[in-house]
Amino acid sequence: MRWKRDMTPEEKDAYYAYQNDCYRRQGDRSKLNAAFKLMRKRGLLALQAYQCCSNCAGYAITEKAVKLISSGRKNKEDIRGCCFYHRQDAEDRDKGRPFYVRYGNIDSEEYGEIGEDTEKVGRVVGEALKEAGVSYDWDGSPHVAIEITDW
Repeated sequence: MRWKRDMTPEEKDAYYAYQNDCYRRQGDRSKLNAAFKLMRKRGLLALQAYQCCSNCAGYAITEKAVKLISSGRKNKEDIRGCCFYHRQDAEDRDKGRPFYVRYGNIDSEEYGEIGEDTEKVGRVVGEALKEAGVSYDWDGSPHVAIEITDW
């Protein structure tokens, strides 16, 4: 896909129509939104439909954490970890495929490891999902993404 700035007006129209269609198919995400809000209140950088894929999201979240700490808006200890799903996950969800959220601590060159260990972050995510009424499947392993089964 071409960058939006390089698209013709017709390509931009088609792109935005596709994006709007994706948003319409997402349905009611109020419980999922509530869960991510709880995660943020509990110290996680929790982002929805963030970036295109896991690699880009991981990099962008690390940059976001470093900027928050460098600017003095957050202390390293204030960030417990992260949770996100990316746009490919959202597209899978919209097509009825399994839908996952990823979580963990953040590893940066500037500040080293930011946040708690991955298993603890996963428990924070699970507690927020449960409290918001979002059903999920997770075996407790820090190496496995959390599958959202009813959002």
